[in-house]
Amino acid sequence: ATATATAAAAAASSERDTASAFATDLTNTIVAHVRALRAPASRRACVAECVDEVLYSKVFELYAAQYEREDDALDARLRALRTASLAHLGVAQPYWLLDPHADTPPYDAAVAELRHLPRMRTPAAKLRCLVNTANNIVKCVAAHCRRIGARIDSLPVSAEQLLPILAYVLIKSGVAHLHSECRFLHDFITEVAEMREEGYTLATFAMALELVRRCDEASMVAEASRELRAVLDDRAAHHGVLVQFAKS
Repeated sequence: ATATATAAAAAASSERDTASAFATDLTNTIVAHVRALRAPASRRACVAECVDEVLYSKVFELYAAQYEREDDALDARLRALRTASLAHLGVAQPYWLLDPHADTPPYDAAVAELRHLPRMRTPAAKLRCLVNTANNIVKCVAAHCRRIGARIDSLPVSAEQLLPILAYVLIKSGVAHLHSECRFLHDFITEVAEMREEGYTLATFAMALELVRRCDEASMVAEASRELRAVLDDRAAHHGVLVQFAKS
């Protein structure tokens, strides 16, 4: 198993290096033949970005073809879970962001950001989309705290909370080919990005996808029932305290 994993990692590294080298060579060729692009670094960067968009969009098509079966299975699972709530996914009640005055569903900004993913062409752009999605989850929690007059640090978004919320965002986004997207980014993320926020976020998204795959309706209903019972018990206890206070 270790040898297989090592061979797969070496193959992915080779594919990434080959694609990167091809993109660099093509960029150099274009710049060398267009005199106006030779000097300014910003123009060279624009050429490189255009080359990457053309190259990697074609590469992603190959990934979508290779992993069509896995994508179809995951897409079907996501559709089956489309009505799942945050409670069903085991998100703690304070992170449901309940607010009768809110005009959008919880984590709507994160869902909207993730829907940009299929339009992103390069690995770097796709990774930025994932990072922005995760950051928008934190921003949604902070905005909710401000609306209800709570301290922002009273609802920290830890890894434990982020994972099921990301699963919820993935389900609600309706984005297709998520298995291919994840494999594509895993193979083409640079070593530098892998050690930074992009790498952590990609790993978290991969775990969220695995959580979605492993969800079953019976356990989700049981989880939601436990969360709802906890909320009701808490409100009942709070009401009891108010009654005792009023009597005194």
